[in-house]
Amino acid sequence: MNTHPFDPETIMSFYDGELSPPQADEVRAHISHCIQCSDLVAKLRDTSLSLSKWTVTEAPHDVRTQQQLSVAVQQFHRRNSMPLASFFRVVKPRYILAVCMLILAFGLWAELSPSRITLAQEDMQAKLIKEFSPSPRYPQEAKDKNIQGVVKLQAIVAKDGSVKKLTVISGDPLLAKSSLETVKHWRYQPTLVDGKAVEVKTVVEINFSLAD
Repeated sequence: MNTHPFDPETIMSFYDGELSPPQADEVRAHISHCIQCSDLVAKLRDTSLSLSKWTVTEAPHDVRTQQQLSVAVQQFHRRNSMPLASFFRVVKPRYILAVCMLILAFGLWAELSPSRITLAQEDMQAKLIKEFSPSPRYPQEAKDKNIQGVVKLQAIVAKDGSVKKLTVISGDPLLAKSSLETVKHWRYQPTLVDGKAVEVKTVVEINFSLAD
């Protein structure tokens, strides 16, 4: 019985353009009349096309991530005894790494949730850092027109305690403008959930009174 002239690794090197021109010509000639190798090239082409469409989120290079990656690689090696193991052995290591990193990225993303919670104004008021959070200035024009009242804002506080977004819910436009210009610079202590900083959605009320 004749021995097959090229192993799967050589066929894949040909597909990746890693062979010298003379070697590539030999393999190309062989593939043209070898059904087995033609099928292998077709599988490699389909696999490469599928993997090229994936995006892999970069995971932090800490000890835990390296341990998870090591476990994933060990599990992959144990699956070499499966019926499709011969096919997976010809897949480039970079493809295996891409799949592992994709799995880890989804796992890390799940661990980060929830990323935002809602807290009452009273709870957030206790976290307000007074020295970085002055009261809004009472506009002189509003005073001249005897305008007073409460301005209600919806705020999104970032994980670091800064004000990420502000939206006016109600209040006179003159008073609301002054409130927006000041509150956007406020600072809060970070809010933690299970030891992790999260964004906070809350309401901020500013009372403007001519009697003060």
